[in-house]
Formats: sequence, C-alpha cells, structure tokens
Amino acid sequence: MITLSSISNPIRLGVAGLGRAFALSAPAIHAHTGVTLVAGAEPNSEHRRSFEKTFGAKTYADVSDLVTDPDVEVVYVSTRSEERRVGKECR
Repeated sequence: MITLSSISNPIRLGVAGLGRAFALSAPAIHAHTGVTLVAGAEPNSEHRRSFEKTFGAKTYADVSDLVTDPDVEVVYVSTRSEERRVGKECR
C-alpha cells in the first residue's frame, strides 16, 4: 500500500477554497511531511492574504488559474458544495 509517508517527495498541493472548511483542516495539512501547500484559490481577498502570509504560498482569485498552475500536482477542493466546479475546470 502506498501512503503519504512512503512518498519521497512531498505532494505539491493546491487548495480551492480558503474559507472556514479549509481553516479547520489547514493545521493538519500543513504539518504533514508528505504535503507541501504551494497555492490556493479564493475569491475573497482577505482569505487569500491570510493564506499567503501563513503558508508563504501563492494565491489566485479564480480556480481556473489554480488548476493550470504547473507547480500544483493535486487540488484539494474545500468549497461549499454549491460552488464545486473544479472538476469541470480540469477538463
């Protein structure tokens, strides 16, 4: 079985949605040695600034820019269910 701890290079993670749901999971994601937060997408500029300051990662106002960022290997979707359109953007 492959686990995150068995991967030699951390997964470069992008996050779609930097609001409350992400804030709850952020400490665990950030602390995991198998993951590096590299980018986030969020229309709210205050949430983007907080993410940039806390994680030193770049941000985008639109998710389409996140999913086309070559530094992002995996996107964690942390938006309200009615806002989930990331899969459509990836096609």
